[in-house]
Amino acid sequence: MSAGSRAKLEDVARAAGVSVATASRALNGQETVHPVLRRQVMAAARKVGYRPHALARGLRMQRTETVGIVIPTITNPHFTEAVQAAQDALAAAGYATIVSNAARDPQAERWDIQVLCAGRVDGLILSPTQTAAGQLLALLPSHLPVVLMDRRIEGLPWDAVAVNVRKGAMAAVAHLVARGRHRIGFLTGPAGISTADEKLDGYRAGLREQGLAFDPALVAPGDYTEAGGWLGTMQLLARRPAPEALIAANNLSAIGMVKAVRARGLRVPDDVALVGFDDTVWTQLVEPPLTVVAQPVATLGATAARLLLRRLAGQAPPEPHHEYLEPALLVRASS
Repeated sequence: MSAGSRAKLEDVARAAGVSVATASRALNGQETVHPVLRRQVMAAARKVGYRPHALARGLRMQRTETVGIVIPTITNPHFTEAVQAAQDALAAAGYATIVSNAARDPQAERWDIQVLCAGRVDGLILSPTQTAAGQLLALLPSHLPVVLMDRRIEGLPWDAVAVNVRKGAMAAVAHLVARGRHRIGFLTGPAGISTADEKLDGYRAGLREQGLAFDPALVAPGDYTEAGGWLGTMQLLARRPAPEALIAANNLSAIGMVKAVRARGLRVPDDVALVGFDDTVWTQLVEPPLTVVAQPVATLGATAARLLLRRLAGQAPPEPHHEYLEPALLVRASS
């Protein structure tokens, strides 16, 4: 393609080895296109530098060609990876994104949502900090397509994609019991957040499944932060008898957990076995490497974008659609 020329839909189709009609359907998120083929078309669009003519399409469809993404925190790799995947998928379909960091503050989140709506975004991907369905419904125009990503709230008429973290927590408990650990401590997330509640429920269900009684003294309240992971771990390690294993409800809590265990001079896994959530880069760099419940975070973001693109293209059924992704237990030397 010559310098200064603008890539066309035909260029995308040629690079992907598909018809122009198929390329168009893939870029608009239509469900009739196989996911593998959609990824192939999106990769081709990035390769040739294709972007739909935003002004012309915006005027024609009365859209701004912009999508808002609101997440609880930008410092957690879990959300940054999901956002990157969503942005890639949306960009391939011609949409710019505005990412707002609510910093775990419901008031800041409300402000971010209001600003995005005032700017007339075409749709919204939301990982909410607040948990009241009525408050969120009051904030958002009824006509605005919204997709919940990673977190669920009952009573909202929106599409949602999340990971089956309850199953992941159950798998972590089963693994530890199979390794001979029966006194298992758990570092929770913030109460009321769906992922935190579901992980705690999975922990309790996992104990039941293994024939173990739930002991509330082995649960430490957490807030999905490194500091919370440190404090919760110190609380649990002070119990008598001490826990034989610990599970941290997210990757930041796991950092605090590992640091606290080291500060106490305990050997891993001899004195205490450790399991975290999310497979971030550092989990394989610590010694010993950390066993984790890995979540398909990139798929989470890409799926949220796909569901939103389907809504924007008018291809979705009127009732909300929910998708659940499967976690995977990656066993390493820490357990």
